[in-house]
Amino acid sequence: MKTFEIPAERIEGSHHNIIANFADSILNGTELIAPGEEGMNSIELANSFLYSSLKNETVELPLDSANFSKILNELITNNNN
Repeated sequence: MKTFEIPAERIEGSHHNIIANFADSILNGTELIAPGEEGMNSIELANSFLYSSLKNETVELPLDSANFSKILNELITNNNN
């Protein structure tokens, strides 16, 4: 297998560390420091902030994805008119 070295400045706490860990996980089975499930939880939390702001009300987790989709589709429709 041919490999390529891609030089990149190492900055602690950057995406570089996440990507390097992801590659190491694929190549060597190293445990992920940012598993996909955690990313999905972060997205749900961010979506909850948005939904709460748009509806001006408190929301509970897990977010009702059908209601969230409905309000996003309404925003898209209203924005295109």
